[in-house]
Amino acid sequence: MFRKNNREPDFGNLELILQKKAAPRPVLFDFILGSEKEKLLAAEYYRIDNEFNRILTTVKAFDSAGYDFSPIIVRGLTFERKQSTNEKALTKSLNA
Repeated sequence: MFRKNNREPDFGNLELILQKKAAPRPVLFDFILGSEKEKLLAAEYYRIDNEFNRILTTVKAFDSAGYDFSPIIVRGLTFERKQSTNEKALTKSLNA
């Protein structure tokens, strides 16, 4: 792993960026890591032979890079959608 085990999140950096001020270090902000970055960051944990291992690889890669989140897409996982029939509704909900 590249990140330090005792790392504490520093939201002060994000606050400075939102105020259009310079942070003392670069702020990491990626939504997607390409496969080459995942291979580098996941190292010996890199496995994509099945869906479960593909997700674990993504989580390990983001963790190694120092992120405290990992955006994952679980292929084949779907939820039932109910469309609202209320024509006067100001918003739409899939939980109608």
